[in-house]
Amino acid sequence: MAEIKDREAGSQLLGNLPKGCKLCTRGSKMVLFVTGKCNYKCFYCPISEKRRGGGTWANERPIKKDEEILDEVKRMKAEGASLTGGEPLLEIDKCVHYISLLKKTFGPHFHIHLYTYGKLATSSNLKKLHDAGLDEIRFHSNFDNLEKALKYDWDVGAEVPTLPGQEKQLKALIDRLSGKAYINLNELEFSGTNTDELFKQGFEAKDEWSYGVKGSEELALKLLDYANSKNISVHYCSSRFKDSIQYRARLKRTAQNIKKIYEKVTTDGLLLKGVIKGKNLADLKQKLIKDLSISPDYISIDKTKKRLETSVSIAERAAKKGFEAAIIHEFPTSDRYESEYYPLENSK
Repeated sequence: MAEIKDREAGSQLLGNLPKGCKLCTRGSKMVLFVTGKCNYKCFYCPISEKRRGGGTWANERPIKKDEEILDEVKRMKAEGASLTGGEPLLEIDKCVHYISLLKKTFGPHFHIHLYTYGKLATSSNLKKLHDAGLDEIRFHSNFDNLEKALKYDWDVGAEVPTLPGQEKQLKALIDRLSGKAYINLNELEFSGTNTDELFKQGFEAKDEWSYGVKGSEELALKLLDYANSKNISVHYCSSRFKDSIQYRARLKRTAQNIKKIYEKVTTDGLLLKGVIKGKNLADLKQKLIKDLSISPDYISIDKTKKRLETSVSIAERAAKKGFEAAIIHEFPTSDRYESEYYPLENSK
């Protein structure tokens, strides 16, 4: 029997970890949300309302043209991308285009995996995806076409939520895929859009600090033990792992790549810096450079947010001189969301 290995944040692994998961763990996978369209009504679907029904996103960035996708890859120095949705295969031509675009731009070693419900993974669509350069395909609920996917030289797997009460069905899936494909078991979790339905189904949170559903993790660990006598790799991905490891790693990677000389990266992957407000920013910048004897490299004009940006220490010095200043934590995402804003006390 193989060893079941502990991973960060409660995740566990039996056998080999898929390459797509390895890159996600490093925070080096760009998430390409192809479409919010989906033919299936999974009661546990966590997709936000603003993404449902259509639209393409690269990480947190809404996409209107190809160059924006390529820019998002460069911003985070991504080593690969995951195509997801919705059901991305409802937009098969768009999937093929994006795979080809990314492979042509970043080379054959840029790893791409795709999630699909499974029903639309027809022989025709699978050939299109393989010819475009897809490296890995993951089936969610319908596995009738999985055997067709095994004909190609790519990695094939199943990625499913661990639904309490579905032990028999999930064991049957392990039996069915043994010797053929890997399985990723995701901890079932509450989101802003599935909470009401999960409660209606009788699910509850495992504790007051977690989004995880009670009983999901316990079932996943039981399934790992069951799979230990089978010829199959199984990875259990906890809700804590997705948030505290994968997502945070992606933020840190992006922040380190785009940070300005005066910005610091926090342990959570946010950008820490100082800001100074005023009416005429160009004149204010020159005044601060002179009055505080600082290098022009350490202060810049943020035209979008209509303020100056600088280091925390320079903002603190500016506040002591009577200027309106603050310290902020900003996400290194395209929307530059500010999670915290601390006004500095004005000394004059």
